Amino acid sequence: MTIFDNTNTVKQQYASVGKLENRISLHEKYSMNKFGWFNWLYSNYDIKSGDRILELGCGNGKLWAEHYSDLPECVSLVLSDFSESMIKTAKELIGNESISYQIIDIQDIPYPDNCFDIVIANMMLYHVPDMGKGLREIKRVLKGDGKFHAATLGENGISGFIRKTLGLPKADDMKFTLQNGAECLKPCFSRIEMKLYEDSLEVTDTNDLITYIHTLPWTEEMQNIPDSVIFSMLEEHKNDGVITIPKEYGTFIAYNE
Repeated sequence: MTIFDNTNTVKQQYASVGKLENRISLHEKYSMNKFGWFNWLYSNYDIKSGDRILELGCGNGKLWAEHYSDLPECVSLVLSDFSESMIKTAKELIGNESISYQIIDIQDIPYPDNCFDIVIANMMLYHVPDMGKGLREIKRVLKGDGKFHAATLGENGISGFIRKTLGLPKADDMKFTLQNGAECLKPCFSRIEMKLYEDSLEVTDTNDLITYIHTLPWTEEMQNIPDSVIFSMLEEHKNDGVITIPKEYGTFIAYNE
């Protein structure tokens, strides 16, 4: 088991929305692609009137706070997370009594077979202890012509840059990345597309990056490194006042054919 799918670690990471919101804040402030990650994700969903949608691991619900009003008529939306705190935050942020909010474990989805047109699980499959079981549950609740959207990150993006900069070894293998995600999906889905989101960060305030670093699940590895040392190591990568960091994000679209 890697640190990313350790149940206790995940519960600590998402017990409150603070860490998640700090991560989102760095991206909103310094991302070079101004179209926006949530806008890009939503543009790939191809939602039709009357569709039933289930999102697993909805987090703070920001995607739908920005795009619920764009949905076609008669769409049914279920937003779920395993964290009660995340569900509470999403409900407060989005509101809208027509949305169903539920605490759901992806490994045991409490819905009958063939009932959703679209299932979404963004940036969360690598946290699932038994990902195979979770994917089989998703396939089960999808309609015969349904689609599964699974956004994730790559192995050579922000975390890789930070670890290399701080002299840390490469992280334990993650279970679901842009590099291995298609292989993970193949046992359940015969047709899979991968789409990449082109972006990078250009950070001008190193303290913002340090705040972001302290939200990551592997920060215990840095507990003996003072922030002043981290600051100096990051500052060495500044060029004309900017730390340029690669981002490696994208999404898989799996068809239930």
